[in-house]
This record gives sequence, C-alpha cells and structure tokens, in this order.
Amino acid sequence: MDFTKFPNPQLKITSNLAAITAVGTSGFVSASLKATVVAKVMENAKKPTQYLMAKEIDSFTMAATGEKRVDLLTDYVYRMLMLRVSQRYSDIDLSITDLKFTCDTDKFIPFNRKVKQLDTEAFALFGASRLKHDILASYNDEVEILHHKEPDCRVWDEQTVPAGYIAIAYQWSGRLKIRIFAHDGTSITTDRNLTMVEEGHSLHGTLPIPFGIMANPATWFDPKPYKKLELVLTQGAAHPCQVCLEQVRPL
Repeated sequence: MDFTKFPNPQLKITSNLAAITAVGTSGFVSASLKATVVAKVMENAKKPTQYLMAKEIDSFTMAATGEKRVDLLTDYVYRMLMLRVSQRYSDIDLSITDLKFTCDTDKFIPFNRKVKQLDTEAFALFGASRLKHDILASYNDEVEILHHKEPDCRVWDEQTVPAGYIAIAYQWSGRLKIRIFAHDGTSITTDRNLTMVEEGHSLHGTLPIPFGIMANPATWFDPKPYKKLELVLTQGAAHPCQVCLEQVRPL
C-alpha cells in the first residue's frame, strides 16, 4: 500500500471488551488491554497499483433457525471471506450449520457447504496458533479462552506458596474450566495467578474462507460479471455474527 497516494492516512482502533466478556470478577482485568502498532515498510520498492482491504459487510444477531441472507459487494475482486461468531458454549459450526455463496440467484454457486467442513479445511490450510495467556482463577472457575476449536491449554501456577495442583475439567468452544487443589487434596478457592500456553484454531470464533490460492491473484474471485451476490447462512443459534470481505482495491 502506497500511503503517499492519500492526504491523511489514519489507523482507527475501536475496543469493546464487553462484547466478549465484560471487565469484572469473571472477565478481564481493568486496564489490561494494550495495543501495539507496527508498520512494515519497504524502501525503494516498486510502486504498487492496488492493495488488499478488509471491510465489515454486515453485523447482526442471528435467529435460532432459518436462513439469513447477506448481500455482498460486486465492485472489487475477492481474496477472502471471513465470518466471526464469538460465543461461549457454541462453536461457529453450531451457530451456523451451512453456508452458501450464490451469484445471480443460483446462476453460479461458488460453494454450498457445511460450516464444519469449511472449518476443517481452514485448519488444514492455516494450521494452529499458539498464544501465552495469563489468568486469575480459583477452583471450578470458567475462563474465557481465545481459541474456539480444538483448544489445548497447559496451565501453570505462578504462586509458589502454597503450590497448587491444577486439573482441567474441560476446554472447548471459548471456555476453560479448571480445578486447583492443595497438597492435601482440598480445593483452593482463592484466586491464583496462573499462566498458560494455549493452542488451537478458530481464533475468537472466526472462519476464514479464501478464494483460490491466496498468493496467486489470478485465482481470486471477480464479482463484476454478476449483478447480485448473496451469502446464505443456515442459522443454528441466536448469536451475534460479523461478515467481512478482503478485496483488492486500486490505489
């Protein structure tokens, strides 16, 4: 992206921890959100003619059943579509069971798939991520975790006096339930400083769907030949959902 093409480029970050889980006893620690912005700059590079831009197309709360139709843009080439349903106790394939992309009322259907299948393919393509995650918890607490699919958390007790034994009751769909015991087997019900390494995929309940080969622009989807594009979601639960497009924009 060539920033010299614009008179006033800005980066705007909007935070809303309460959309996931509010600051408080069972949520985030107050003033714990920190952001770092890094610019990767290429010196003496060939001037680009286009750039990739991610844009939110729609944000809504789904119904428990039925179809939700989202109108998509027909202006610029698509490289990737992304959905997000960050909801405790519900993986994205439970909130949205099927996903269909239709052009000109089914004249052309790029895909009509089970979301579980699309998520499996995304995992195979992008792999798992690993993050360090510090938490404050006690016996039988439920903790918000970042990976919604196949999470694997390794938890350590940072406090040495008295050292506790940690067992994981369950870890799935954005939540972790832990049990902490003292040496004599009694439950530790006072909050402890814990740290963990967390692995998994579907970070924050997201589903990426690339078009073609991500590094080959010739394989991406061109919407301009069509007059109407729709994304059809088969709803499974009344959860909040966001739909984003990554498109190729001219400078």
